[in-house]
Amino acid sequence: MGSVMKPLATSPVFTDLMGKVSSIPVLGVLLGAAMTLVVQSSSATIAVLQNFASQAGPDDMTSVIGLAGAIPILLGDNIGTTIIALLASIGQSKNAKRTAIAHSIFNISESFVFVWLIPWFAKFVQYISPKGNEVEVISRQIANAHTTFNVVCTLVWLPLIPLMVKIVTTIIPGKDKKIKAAYEPKYLDNKMIDQPVAAMYLVSQELENLAGFAATMLTQL
Repeated sequence: MGSVMKPLATSPVFTDLMGKVSSIPVLGVLLGAAMTLVVQSSSATIAVLQNFASQAGPDDMTSVIGLAGAIPILLGDNIGTTIIALLASIGQSKNAKRTAIAHSIFNISESFVFVWLIPWFAKFVQYISPKGNEVEVISRQIANAHTTFNVVCTLVWLPLIPLMVKIVTTIIPGKDKKIKAAYEPKYLDNKMIDQPVAAMYLVSQELENLAGFAATMLTQL
C-alpha cells in the first residue's frame, strides 16, 4: 500500500497545504498526520517535507516555510505512524495491540509536549546542524529534528517503562491465549542426547512422522 500511495505525497494539494499551515502549528500537526495516514509511509512524507522546505522564499536564502514551520508537520508525521500501527494491530494478539498502543502513547504524548516548545526546539536543532543558507541546510535540520525527537522521547520514556506497561495492560487487560503449535515433536527426547545410537533412532522415527504429516497436508490441499 505504501508504494502505491507514495505518489500522492508529491501532489500539489499536499504541498500547497504545507505552505498555508506552516504558521499554524496545530494545523501543521494535523496535516502531517493526515499525509502519513494517506501515504502509509512516514519516510515518504518526511522526504516530501524536506523537498518542499528546500524551496527558497522571496529572498532566495530562507526556506519557504522555515524550520519552525516544518517541525509541526514532522510531529504530525510521528502521530500518523501511530495510526498505521493501530490499523496493523487489528485482529492480532493482545500483546500486538498493546505494542501498538504503547507506540501511540510514546509518540502522541511527546508530540503534544514538543508542539509547545517549537521555537526553542528549532533553535536547538539549528545549533547542532550545519550552518549556511537555510534553503541549503534545512533538509539536514529536519532530519536532525526527527532524530532528536525520537532520541529525547526514548530517554524520557526509558525509566517510565513500568508505567507504560501498566497503562497498556489497563487499556487491554487479560492474557493472550496460548496458541498451540501446529506440530510438536512426538519421538524426540532430550534425555537421550547422551546415547547417540538411541537418539539417532528417535530422529529417524521423527523424520518418518514428519513425512507422514507432510503427506497429510499435501492431500488436503
